[in-house]
Amino acid sequence: MYSNCIFNYVMQFQDEKFNRLYSKNLDNSLNIRKNKKKGARMVIAGFVLGIVSILMGMTGLGAIIFGAVGLPLSVIGLSKLKKNGMPTALGTAGLVMNIIGLGIGVLAVIITLIIGIAGIAGLGFMDWLDLLNY
Repeated sequence: MYSNCIFNYVMQFQDEKFNRLYSKNLDNSLNIRKNKKKGARMVIAGFVLGIVSILMGMTGLGAIIFGAVGLPLSVIGLSKLKKNGMPTALGTAGLVMNIIGLGIGVLAVIITLIIGIAGIAGLGFMDWLDLLNY
């Protein structure tokens, strides 16, 4: 009975001592984990938007919209991953794909405008207006 009381007192003292010594370290490690997850989630979102941007490349505006949203996500997530010392391959791939998707989208819009202007010029402006009124 007496040994049980001593054992409980010692265990309680050790628990308090452990909590005092390691609570700050535990809080810091939890904050680091949260920051790492935020960076990784942003990189994954940028990577997915980069893939969608390339796939939507022929629509022009779709590629520009997805690329414009994915590019900052990739850059911010990549900087957070570098800061926390995590691997950055996925972030770099997302960044490259978003840049390629934006380029394809801008090129598609330019080609569409050139073809449209050439079509209007070749058809004649008055014929074009007749087509619209038809």
